[in-house]
Amino acid sequence: MGTSPTLKKLLFCPPREWFGRLVLGGTFVCLVVVVGGRFFWEPRLRVGVPVPFDVRAPQDAEAIDRAKTAQQREEARNQAPPVFTVEPAAIARSQEALAGLLPGLERLRAKAGAFPYANPSLLSLASQQFLRGCPEEVWQALQGQAVGRPRQAWSASSPLAARAGAELAALYQQNPTAYRSLAAALPQVRLRYRRAIAALSQELEAPPREVFDLTEAEWQLDRQVVPLVLADIVQGGVVAGLPAASLGERVDAHRLVPLALPRRQVLRYMIQHAVSPSLRLDWGATERRRLQAAEGVAVTVSVRAGEVLVRSGQTLTQAQFDLLDALGLTQRQPNWPGIALAAGAVGLAMAGFARGARNLCQTGDVMAVGLTVTAVAIASVGIRLQIGLALVPLAVCGTVLGSFYGRRTAWLGTGLLTVLMAIALEWTWIGYVPLAAGAWLAAIACDRPSSRTQLAVIGLAVAVVQAGGFVLLTLLFGGLPMPELLALAWQYALGGVLSSSVALAVLPYLEHVAYAITPIRLAELANLDRPLLRRLATEAPGTFQHTLFVANLAEAAARELGADTALVRTGTLYHDIGKTLQPEYFIENQMGQPNPHDALADPWRSAQIIKEHVTGGLRLAQRHGLPELLQTFIPEHQGTIVISYFWHKAQQLDPAAQIEDFRYDGPAPQSRETGIVMLADACEAALRSLGAEVTMEEARETLWRIFQARWQDGQLNDAGLNVADLERIAQVFIRVWQERNHGRIKYPPLSQKLDPTGSALPNPLPRSPSSLSL
Repeated sequence: MGTSPTLKKLLFCPPREWFGRLVLGGTFVCLVVVVGGRFFWEPRLRVGVPVPFDVRAPQDAEAIDRAKTAQQREEARNQAPPVFTVEPAAIARSQEALAGLLPGLERLRAKAGAFPYANPSLLSLASQQFLRGCPEEVWQALQGQAVGRPRQAWSASSPLAARAGAELAALYQQNPTAYRSLAAALPQVRLRYRRAIAALSQELEAPPREVFDLTEAEWQLDRQVVPLVLADIVQGGVVAGLPAASLGERVDAHRLVPLALPRRQVLRYMIQHAVSPSLRLDWGATERRRLQAAEGVAVTVSVRAGEVLVRSGQTLTQAQFDLLDALGLTQRQPNWPGIALAAGAVGLAMAGFARGARNLCQTGDVMAVGLTVTAVAIASVGIRLQIGLALVPLAVCGTVLGSFYGRRTAWLGTGLLTVLMAIALEWTWIGYVPLAAGAWLAAIACDRPSSRTQLAVIGLAVAVVQAGGFVLLTLLFGGLPMPELLALAWQYALGGVLSSSVALAVLPYLEHVAYAITPIRLAELANLDRPLLRRLATEAPGTFQHTLFVANLAEAAARELGADTALVRTGTLYHDIGKTLQPEYFIENQMGQPNPHDALADPWRSAQIIKEHVTGGLRLAQRHGLPELLQTFIPEHQGTIVISYFWHKAQQLDPAAQIEDFRYDGPAPQSRETGIVMLADACEAALRSLGAEVTMEEARETLWRIFQARWQDGQLNDAGLNVADLERIAQVFIRVWQERNHGRIKYPPLSQKLDPTGSALPNPLPRSPSSLSL
């Protein structure tokens, strides 16, 4: 039995078409699975629908109560303590702050004078502290009491005063000389102490007075202790905003802190004013701890065999559905009508897209569109199930497709995907309409943007539309509490910004898949510092100048016809890169040097070398990863034209010469862009050779002869250009030529006697700077 013609065409088509059909088939299958996913194993019993029969437990079993489990898991997440890590730099900051604090305390102690100011064997430290700071009348009364002339109206007001008076009286009786020396020195000691107290009160964060009560030995010892205590406390962890009382307790509990209260108070002050927060919240570890806490929670429900779980006619609640679904009692089965609906919707959408998006004629473009639509569909379903509807990235589709193929294709793809996602997702119209509006806005606004800034602005606009639309619809028809409304609005805004961010992230990867090129990528490739263009400028400078003029001509013509100007300019810059292989064989690079073709004296070999700039250029482009669309400019700008000069020479040598040996391999231009470049390349030398005295009509006739030769040779048959287009191109070429060869201002003879500032020049002009008289 013979094979049908259709099957033969399918089986024996070229590998490229096989691959394209495989991509289409894979996209169809993926979209059907995504769109119809909920129909493949759909329960017959549904939430909110009355149950037609009693549902009984078939056996004793335990099932997880999803609602309570989710609630308790959320509580466990919130109750999990955060995880902090110690910041190593905090110790250095704290020690630096302590080093800046100590000199100030030293200055205050120096103002108060040395302590003790007397020998402790003559007068105790406690009495010395009291006498230095007590009121003047108390000091005078104690003096009188010590020498036996007490004041009748005074009596010791405190145990410290009584003790100091007793020690002074004993000193006077035992060593009058020492007593008189002490009595003579104390007024100066008391004065310095009062001045130190006054200076202390002027400090913004004054240290405790006990800093004056430490002996020099105690102070020096504490100065050595405080850095050790500070380092241990910081290393142990200090959170920002730790109360002073809590920090003081940690200081008091340290093993190196002395028991004496004055010394502890001074150490507390120094550490409280030097310590730096050392604990930083570890978000990753905290989230892992919360996840572990939530995973350990599971609330189960026990049922007995034969127990009625739902009565006939009872409306099924979500909790009951979860229980029945866990026990396998929801009667899940494929919903074949739903699957057929999904498959039909996907098929119609793909057919409609193929009919409307006529600029997708290459396998790479089909693959790029298929990957984009499928990825957005999968992400939308996954995010809807795991996070919520607000972050569904529908706008990514329009942003990506618009960057490659323009507004029409983006709008068509986004509209069809929006319909398919309406089938695939569970949604409310208040929640879904803002997403659809944001996606359509992205598709309409994204018309092959030329910069990443434009994509970022589109993302902000989508965020505003999605958030604003949700707030407006909710206020009009919803009824959410304001905190929940604002939280969801923030998610809608975040979804819009993330859509443009995702598009920016995936564009560089899709550019290696798609046949089309984004204007952003074209701008990058048009950078004259790219390796191939830098090589062209240095190794074939004449060709480089020719290329720049051709690019100006072609770009102006493309703009006039509404073609892709970015593609035309970038393609033109690379159309002659093959001339870098043997630049000396092309006249624009010979710079007055002998023509190597004359030495060859072989028109066949010369023609082969000239043709090699096309085949060699393709090899260079492929080696440097130039996009396939740009590579088409290399062969198509020459098409299948004949290298006439060497063809005529060959005929002179051999009348039987074959013209095909002198014809480029082609193909002829297959697009308006490459057709424009062919015409610009052919006209560049002719326009350059025209003099300033040539009239417009003569220039037009020159160009039209070149156009007519290309037209009659069939080079423009597949380029999509008509005679009216050629007329417009000729006018543009002439205008660019005129702009390039504009006249120069002829200055009047007076300029020979005036410098640019208007000052008169000497006559005659000096021949050298040395002849100027100063």
